[in-house]
Amino acid sequence: MAGKVVIRHAMVHELEDGDVFIHGYVDSSSLPALQVDDYQREVLVQKKNFQELVEAHTAGERVNDINLNIRGRRFKLHDDGSVEIQDDVFIVDGQQRVRSKELAMKNGAPSEPLIGVSIAVNQTYEWEKRQFDLLNFHRTQLSANIKLRNLADTNPAMRILLRYTENRSRPLLKRVTWDQGAKPTHLMSAPTLVKIVARLHSHWGPGKASGSDELAANLLQIIDKVGEASFKANVEEFFDVFEECWELSKIERKGATILSHNFMLILADVFADYTYFWEGTRLKIAPPVRKQLAGINPSSESVRIHAFGRDKDARHMMRRTFTEQITRRWMSSDLETWAEAERRAAE
Repeated sequence: MAGKVVIRHAMVHELEDGDVFIHGYVDSSSLPALQVDDYQREVLVQKKNFQELVEAHTAGERVNDINLNIRGRRFKLHDDGSVEIQDDVFIVDGQQRVRSKELAMKNGAPSEPLIGVSIAVNQTYEWEKRQFDLLNFHRTQLSANIKLRNLADTNPAMRILLRYTENRSRPLLKRVTWDQGAKPTHLMSAPTLVKIVARLHSHWGPGKASGSDELAANLLQIIDKVGEASFKANVEEFFDVFEECWELSKIERKGATILSHNFMLILADVFADYTYFWEGTRLKIAPPVRKQLAGINPSSESVRIHAFGRDKDARHMMRRTFTEQITRRWMSSDLETWAEAERRAAE
């Protein structure tokens, strides 16, 4: 238990389906006891909206009600109309309102007016996550980073990507944004990572999508075909190439050439398109290929022009840079597309 939570002027309702809800006002002394789980966004202290909430609390204004969940059934009704909750209570919607009230009170604001609450009783973590998405995703403030992160419990592809970026031995450790806003150390957003990985596996499923839901669904199709072990190994192999050739882990800023869409996505396309780089469902980039790729200098003017170009010609030249560099030591005929391999096998 994080501490007891007291609800003032409480009313307990039991619905026909057996669900129980409590409505009332949370005692301000109980605010620190309200917990949050990993599906929540971070507290956005520096944002204008948060500062406006602090000002509203300081001025004694009311804010919208918040939504909570008791993970359990233990609560006591008292004669004064209050409810004392004895199980853990989690914020489903309203973390910014709660934390801004705490900050305002710390700076001398009054404890009243109290914040109104609607509290579900004995619902699950999974229920909280669904409610969080329903209440927040269509608000412009909620990032697709959080939407993708919250799919990790049900989507094995997203779980693998999230864990990859938390692995201390990998070059993208803490370099991907899974929260509302990016930190200075972040190199790419979660949707960008998912796009790259989908394009890398485009032989086994859709490599392009228009939104985060579709992106995640595409990865599910891919992982069903290649398996979790191969999917994980392929992600590791791809970014290991970037680490070996261009020291990805040492990149300090987002605008680096190798992080541009043309550079990462087109190299993913090159690997995806040719059978030479695959052993069954496993991506295998041989040492000679890595050595050749390392010869591409991301700082050179021509590479930067192609990497940051927005037209079709720039993308074509970036792809040509990769394929010509890879095949400098042997005939380009060694690079056979999947379609060419299938036609040859049918002859």
